[in-house]
Amino acid sequence: MRALWLAAPLALTRHVAIFAAVVTAVALAAAAAASTPFVRAGVKSSALRGQVQAMSPLAAGFEVDTGGSLASDAKRRQDAIAFGREHGFTQPSVLSSRFYATIQSDNFDVQVMARTDAAAHVKHLSGTNDNGIWISSVVQRAAGLHVGDTLTLTENQLSAGRAPTVHLRIAGVYRALDADFQNPYWANWVQEISTRNPNDSPLPTFVLMP
Repeated sequence: MRALWLAAPLALTRHVAIFAAVVTAVALAAAAAASTPFVRAGVKSSALRGQVQAMSPLAAGFEVDTGGSLASDAKRRQDAIAFGREHGFTQPSVLSSRFYATIQSDNFDVQVMARTDAAAHVKHLSGTNDNGIWISSVVQRAAGLHVGDTLTLTENQLSAGRAPTVHLRIAGVYRALDADFQNPYWANWVQEISTRNPNDSPLPTFVLMP
């Protein structure tokens, strides 16, 4: 009886197709078993890279947030740069200035943002690096604007008189940041990009300018 069991595997050699299928199945099973630790390590490594990326200096570094008039914005920027140099920060300061405005033609609120190299750290959908402002895909859809058009902004408040306006040329359109959460350059502005409650109204999107 024992001899029959020992000879059973060899019987498959008479049926080449079946024997090849069995050998292939065994080889695949062995390869899968051997690769499991590597797959698991790869998944962990990918997750770790995502966590490290999220913990960039812009998310976990030193940040100063202050208010004031637009007229004193240049002075605040100079003070921030001097502070960084004085305390020996290893990377140049990233400066951001922001205020709220309204697109005059559509009564659509936006956040006007001047941030160091901002246009270089968004996903470009159309346009070039020529002088001008960058609008998000949300503003493009809402206002029906395109590259080369003029965006007219006015004050984001009720005024007894006529509110001042400014006319800005559109240099490009970028992918809205609420659809680009993996972008580490905007990690410290997440709270201004998207609401925690999906039922809340969307936050005003950024208009990027020099």
